[in-house]
Amino acid sequence: MVKEGFIKKVAIAVEDIAGRWMVQPLLWLPLALGTGIAFYFNLRLEPDWPPIIIAFMTLLGITIVSARFSSQAIMHVLLIAALWAISGVCLAKLRVATLDAPILRKETGWREVRGTITQLDPISGTAARIVMDQVSIEDVPPDQTPHKVRITLKRPGDAPLSLGQRIMVRAMLHPPSLPATATSYDFQRHYYLQQMGAVGFSPLPITVIKDVQPDSFLAWFGHVRTSIQSRVEKALPPDQAGIVIAMMTGAQTGITESIMDDYRASGLVHILSVSGMHIGMIAGAVFFMVRLALVLLPFIGLHWPVKKIAAMIALLATLTYILMIGPLLPAWRAMMMTGLILLAVMLDRVALSLRTLALAALTLLIFLPESLTNIGFQLSFLAVFALIALYEQVRDIWPTWMAGWPPFIRFSILWGGGMIMTGMIATIATAPLILYHFQQLPLYGALANAAATPILTFITMPLVIVAFVALPFGLADGPIALMGSSVHWINMAAAATAHLPYPVFHTAQGSLAALIVALCGVFFLCIGRRTGQIFGVACCLFSIMLWPMRPLPSLLVYPPGKLWMVKTDQDVWIVPGLRQDVFVREQWQSLLAIPPDNVMSLSQAKKAGVVTCDKAACRLNASDGQSISIVNQPHAAAEECQWADIVISASSLGRACTEKQLDRYYLKRIGPVMVGKGWKTELLPAGVKPRPWRQL
Repeated sequence: MVKEGFIKKVAIAVEDIAGRWMVQPLLWLPLALGTGIAFYFNLRLEPDWPPIIIAFMTLLGITIVSARFSSQAIMHVLLIAALWAISGVCLAKLRVATLDAPILRKETGWREVRGTITQLDPISGTAARIVMDQVSIEDVPPDQTPHKVRITLKRPGDAPLSLGQRIMVRAMLHPPSLPATATSYDFQRHYYLQQMGAVGFSPLPITVIKDVQPDSFLAWFGHVRTSIQSRVEKALPPDQAGIVIAMMTGAQTGITESIMDDYRASGLVHILSVSGMHIGMIAGAVFFMVRLALVLLPFIGLHWPVKKIAAMIALLATLTYILMIGPLLPAWRAMMMTGLILLAVMLDRVALSLRTLALAALTLLIFLPESLTNIGFQLSFLAVFALIALYEQVRDIWPTWMAGWPPFIRFSILWGGGMIMTGMIATIATAPLILYHFQQLPLYGALANAAATPILTFITMPLVIVAFVALPFGLADGPIALMGSSVHWINMAAAATAHLPYPVFHTAQGSLAALIVALCGVFFLCIGRRTGQIFGVACCLFSIMLWPMRPLPSLLVYPPGKLWMVKTDQDVWIVPGLRQDVFVREQWQSLLAIPPDNVMSLSQAKKAGVVTCDKAACRLNASDGQSISIVNQPHAAAEECQWADIVISASSLGRACTEKQLDRYYLKRIGPVMVGKGWKTELLPAGVKPRPWRQL
């Protein structure tokens, strides 16, 4: 009887929540649409149109019938959510189909490459990284030529680089790299969605085929960016110059590695990437200064709509800043969000609300569904979502709680406590995503942000505006020097936090199910009432239990078989060499939370007696009991197949032991492999239709 009563209460509570959600669907429709988009992009195989269309039409019919004959709100919510999820799959597939971005099939060797520079990021000295479109590649047919290529120029030569130039350079190109594992970040997908089908480098000088017109917008734009970089590099030391250049132009290539490490460990790395926070600071600073200036003029302050004028000028200022930053998707995404907020101010609506945020997310996902694959999109929207939800819950409580307190104390608590709480809420809300994508979480992120954010908000970003205004008059050196001083204090906060004991928590990547449950918990904690928040807490606790339950591999292999990593006893991992494919190996170490000291090269393992080798092959035993053979000479494959459970080779072994071998031919078809006791995970299982961006 008690059980039946409890179930009835739960059913009534769920129906009540569903009834409230039906009244405000804008809060959860972006979540449903995003679920469908995420489902499409994370599929191992490419779905065909007929099943998608049939599923959409079936759900549409069921939803219409249910709306007519059923009064249960929970049923309506579930059906509408499923319909929007299917719509997300359709939008994502349609977007990918319209890209039609050819990918280079194999490494070209040294070839003559022609194209127009559309993105230019100076690195250090004379080196630069460029993106070119309208590309032609020697000996590559036009129908197989990528729309865009990215080339790192080691020595561009004496000719100054500029946006819009048509250039020729001899470069070595190759397809974008495969992900390190089936669950790692997919660089091929990332570049495909930007229509970039090849990356490469060139140590040779370029030849300018057609220079940009001196009076064109691109020439002016390139000149301004170059002028800013040269001024900053002359005025500031390298540890400050790289960050100031990133704030003013969006280019992060000048930031030193030691500074980047401090910012990662302290949780301040988001400061280095121009995104919603920077755009919001620029808009806020311009809005405040313009409104203050207009209010100081009595006639204008009394008779003109000062607030709306300030919002309009702030919108124009942020758009100008975005044009200076260049074609960076996070910046344009943030511009859309900021534009909607300023538009709400001009229309006398609430600027910061969950509805505004949901509308911005819905607009972006409809027109640019690939935005969801961007980690910055996920982190920024989740952080802002949690902060606005908290603000809406406490905005009426704090003034009442501190009524009668002295104004200075009230302001200090609101400002100081708000800064600390903002950092803590953003860190807690985004923790599941950070741990899943990066496998590490800065433990003192809230402390570092509380110290650095006021400097960035009230000094650095306003000085960016002043520097841009002063630049045409040749007076930008003063604001740039002051910016350098403010960045110095931010660097000190980052370094101090990064060198505290145990600054970063490392963990192996959890399962996708644990991530989904955790995100559901955050969602219900933010928008639910008492019952919803209890359910959110339960989801978060359950996700913590699920996180370490993902089975960990004892062997990882990367095509074409030259790079592998095997776990032996005593938690030691053996790799062919510590200088071989460092980028992929470091991703493996991060994915499995392997300390650098626990990685041993093959030569070190030989000396330690962990591996036995001859010229033909090396033999070792994994921690889970599997025997593994690394075949160097294919003629030894038959003998090794009799001894080993798994045979690895960078050469093709034919049919020596097809059920055991991970050779060059096999890895070329299925991509990176993770192997554990009794299981194996492949990037592309045999016999499935590959994704459009997959080039093995």
